[in-house]
Amino acid sequence: MLAAAAGVLQVKPDEVPDRIERLLGELKAARQEVATAQAQAAAGEAGDLAAGAVDRVVAVRRDLPSDDLRLLAIATRDALGSGVVALVGTVPPDGAKPAIAVALTRDLISQGLSAAEIAAPAARLLGGGTGKNPEIAVGGGKNPDAVDDALDAVRAEAAAALLGLAG
Repeated sequence: MLAAAAGVLQVKPDEVPDRIERLLGELKAARQEVATAQAQAAAGEAGDLAAGAVDRVVAVRRDLPSDDLRLLAIATRDALGSGVVALVGTVPPDGAKPAIAVALTRDLISQGLSAAEIAAPAARLLGGGTGKNPEIAVGGGKNPDAVDDALDAVRAEAAAALLGLAG
């Protein structure tokens, strides 16, 4: 077994542990570089999304993995100042699973709004649910065909919630 590992790693058998350690270090560094690049890309896109807010609501379709959708929602929320960010899409590569992320700014949370409550109707349309966090709700479902309807629903729910604060 050790000889096979040495062959794959192209080292002598007694060098296998050191080679594995070095490769793990390289893998960790590469993962950190990818995470940094993803964060920078999300920050750049977040500014553009925030600039396109309509009545303090950003509601757009983005087909991204759930973690990336969550990070983009948070970055957009942070760039927005005050408002609601709702991102809905399907998870690549096959688009068979829908995802949703809704994030609220702290001022809206202090006024009683909840990302979970705003996201709930859209998540139900997707055939699933979200977490109950008032600041950020992330979830998904089983119905990717409902993504556009879910986006419309979350946009309407966000607008109604903001209108309720004004009234």
